[in-house]
Amino acid sequence: MSSVLNNSTVEAAQTGSDAKPPIEVGLVLAGSFDAIDQAASAGASRQVHERLQALFPEFRWRLMVVERAEIAADPREEPVAFFPQAQAERDLYQWDFVIVLTNADLIGHDKPYTFAAVSRTLDIAVISTARVDPHTMATDATREVRVERVTHRLTVLILRCLGHLNGLDHSVDPNQLMWDAECVGELDRGMDLTPVQVTRMATNLREIADLRLEERSDGGARSRLVFACQAGIAKRQEILAGVIEAEPWQFPVRLSRLTTAAVSAMLVLLMTAETWDMAMSQPALSVWGLLLAAIVITTAYVVVRQQLLVRRQDQLMTEQIAVSNITATLTVLCGLLTMLLILYATSLSLSLLLFPRALISGWAASIDGPIQFGHHLLLCGVVSGLSLSIGALGAAFEDQSYFRHVTFVDEEL
Repeated sequence: MSSVLNNSTVEAAQTGSDAKPPIEVGLVLAGSFDAIDQAASAGASRQVHERLQALFPEFRWRLMVVERAEIAADPREEPVAFFPQAQAERDLYQWDFVIVLTNADLIGHDKPYTFAAVSRTLDIAVISTARVDPHTMATDATREVRVERVTHRLTVLILRCLGHLNGLDHSVDPNQLMWDAECVGELDRGMDLTPVQVTRMATNLREIADLRLEERSDGGARSRLVFACQAGIAKRQEILAGVIEAEPWQFPVRLSRLTTAAVSAMLVLLMTAETWDMAMSQPALSVWGLLLAAIVITTAYVVVRQQLLVRRQDQLMTEQIAVSNITATLTVLCGLLTMLLILYATSLSLSLLLFPRALISGWAASIDGPIQFGHHLLLCGVVSGLSLSIGALGAAFEDQSYFRHVTFVDEEL
């Protein structure tokens, strides 16, 4: 059962503030919190609002805190486990950003442990309170010290997550807000942003504060495909940034089942005489068609199989959903394209270096005349296309939580 135990809003009460472009941030308290975390989260929400209003006074900041005590989590949990609820809350309240607070210890895949995980694709961040309480390190800390310390650390983490969600990079100065903390003690440092960071974040916030596409168009008459294309064109820079942050070129390294299945298929095909004969006798147009079909079909299959597309319960298409789905699809497309290029280059190298011409001539009996370099290109096109298709089956069996983490999570803080 879904219930809102505490639904409070912190807003600027200034004359003329309604004329400022609004930025809405949702803070979802997922699960049950003890008295320390409850007090700290309340204090952090106030400090975050005050800090944002001071840094970016040209915007009307609205910070909404929603408690969801019914959300159950294991003591150690994947950050992506909180994404569906965060997406539902974002769609319900039309927030620009969602920050989820949980007392579960977040499972990190790039670090031994993580304080927070950020997804620019979904405009969501998940923050854990499990490691920020001084009580975990010093048992003699008083309640006042614990609340004060946890409040400050949560404030730093929330502001840092918002910085990453707005495209800010890591800082090289340990006293700056965007410094990548390696231990919990480093969260006690400053909350300053450089003038360049403030300018960059303000530029991104102005784009976010503009009316969304669904607010400027007739929602009842629009086509989902046309709307998605319009959103993709309007938010092309945001989509490109999201794809780059996801680093899809690391798919072959991070998705072991994809790589294992694809490479195994490539080696088997290269050791089969019928493959050489069939592939080298194909017209170039057919091979290009095979490669195009392989990359399109495998992308669609992996996206659907891993349930990467975001949907609302009412099936309404919004700009945020369109951007998220386009970014996720392009991320998978780029990752599989990287795998395809690796397979092509590897198979070409092996075919040229390891297989003598006499053997190839015997295997490719239907080829009239000597084997040319172009025949090797045709062979590798067929081999890499078929290998990628088989590799996609391996990617489909990747753990869904891990695959979603690789696709959606840009930063582990």
